[in-house]
Amino acid sequence: MNTKIKEFFEEKTKNKDINFEDFLLKLSTSSISLTLTSHVPKFTHPDAKSNFINNNINYNKLDIYGNNYANTAYKFLFIKIDDKTIYEHLKLNTDTIKNELGFDEKSYNIIRNNFLKIESNEIYTDSKVKQIYFPTNNSYNLLSVITPSYNIDYLNNKIKDIKFSEKTKEIKKLKNDNIESKESFDDLYNLTLIGYGGSKPQNISYKNNANGGKFYLLESLPPSFKNKYVKMPNRDFFSESLNYDFRYILNSFNTLLNNDKNNYNIKQHRDNILNKMFDKFVFEVYKTREEIKKINKDRYKKLKLNHKILIDDKYSDKRDSEWLQEIIKDFTRWIIIHNKKQKNDFILGDTEFNYIEKHFIKNGDILY
Repeated sequence: MNTKIKEFFEEKTKNKDINFEDFLLKLSTSSISLTLTSHVPKFTHPDAKSNFINNNINYNKLDIYGNNYANTAYKFLFIKIDDKTIYEHLKLNTDTIKNELGFDEKSYNIIRNNFLKIESNEIYTDSKVKQIYFPTNNSYNLLSVITPSYNIDYLNNKIKDIKFSEKTKEIKKLKNDNIESKESFDDLYNLTLIGYGGSKPQNISYKNNANGGKFYLLESLPPSFKNKYVKMPNRDFFSESLNYDFRYILNSFNTLLNNDKNNYNIKQHRDNILNKMFDKFVFEVYKTREEIKKINKDRYKKLKLNHKILIDDKYSDKRDSEWLQEIIKDFTRWIIIHNKKQKNDFILGDTEFNYIEKHFIKNGDILY
């Protein structure tokens, strides 16, 4: 007997005195009222019945519904032997399945015929399934709206893998602990969780029961865009325009400074945070340059000249290397001042100032 079949039988007959042949005779007889389908109507109405099978879907993507034996029947019929499911072997009446089961011809035929009754050649629908009028030229078709089990099962598992995989959990934990990670993760927002079958998901179908009767749905709405408020500086670009958006990065930096270790990984982490700071700074500069084109320039007439040159393209001809050096110094000084305001065991001094300044100036050309 095939190992998978043996494991299945042992699992289903624990503490029961029944042989394999009697077990399958009982299961196949109970399966006569089951229905094999690609689109389960019970997702629409718990009492609905239909047996539509999409011919483009292979058998291991189908679903079963009908009675309490649906889960057991599915697990048996969709065991794979030599790249085919047991159900496919039974349909094809292969020597492989005859040898694996090892029953006499009479018992084998009864079991085979019972199982094959889950698939009907006659397609039918149900008045309980929701229907819509679909226009075609000068006429219309009346369509039954039914749910593709495999599609929602696949989507649900894909969403779970993206949001709740062990890898995602590990990276999110590192992020929450302000620990740098070279790995990234994807996330999905505004999901809807829909339930089928209430406390008895097995009454809907096998795949519904396998998912606990709950499926995630992606948001299906047109995108909405909101103009993010850009805080315009009056006197100092760094202290007035950067404070709020920089909180997370600056806190990560301060956490790192309080770390007693001073190895290669810590230094790499430090440089990564400095890169994030500079990228965020450049982003805010270009965002402000766009916004400033729309406002009255009198609003920032008290702004330092170097900062006016930074955010207003009207002064772009004054952006030279001397100006860049001063702006980088101002940015570095702002970081040092922020550090001194925190309760840190390590206070940044001249050595750190020079290092940060040199680190930023390497990519300073982007500010011209």
